[in-house]
Amino acid sequence: MAELPGQDEPRAPVPGRHRRDARLVAGGMAAVLLVWFALVNRQDVRVHFWVVSTTAPVVAVVAVAAVFGAAIGALAVRRSAGRRRRER
Repeated sequence: MAELPGQDEPRAPVPGRHRRDARLVAGGMAAVLLVWFALVNRQDVRVHFWVVSTTAPVVAVVAVAAVFGAAIGALAVRRSAGRRRRER
């Protein structure tokens, strides 16, 4: 079997890979903690939202808050990325 040239040379590290891995680990840990918190706190809670009040399970309240938080975070990242592009 013929060896390919450069096959035994070490590969150069991919830029930003460690940062991406750290984000994945942090995101996974946050998701696990969120699920654990929601499952441990299964009781109903009273929620006051401006003029509306209702009773809902903690799981639903945490899920809705997580969705809104993720959406706001995604918008903030997108906006700051647009600013960085315009500054170049």
